[in-house]
Amino acid sequence: MIDINGVEFATKDQNRHTLRGAICQHYSRYRLTCDEYDALRARADNACEICRTPMAETRRRRLLIDHFMGHPASYIRGLVCDPCNAVMSCHDGNKNWGPLTTPWRERAAQYAANSWQTPEDGLRLQNFRGPLDRI
Repeated sequence: MIDINGVEFATKDQNRHTLRGAICQHYSRYRLTCDEYDALRARADNACEICRTPMAETRRRRLLIDHFMGHPASYIRGLVCDPCNAVMSCHDGNKNWGPLTTPWRERAAQYAANSWQTPEDGLRLQNFRGPLDRI
């Protein structure tokens, strides 16, 4: 077992989404192991969870890990494209609803209600804010 700041990895290959010896961004930013990230991608079926745009058809050909930052906890909701990430900022009250985002209001609420993690699950994110070591 390899321990990286309190999380045990079976082997160095657990960080399989990045170059050997580096820490995956999904772990360093959101504390998602590779197995958890793969489960999140499988749930999304490689498409935005709000508008269902396939990952390959998004502007940057990738999906973003959507997370809610709040109190008492921050937690992961799912994977979204860039435009839907802006919709979720409106849903969270960080931005005002506008003509491009308002049509997505109901879908954003449904998506938020079906979050991958709950606020209770997200409490573990609060425990890991220090720098990470390399494997």
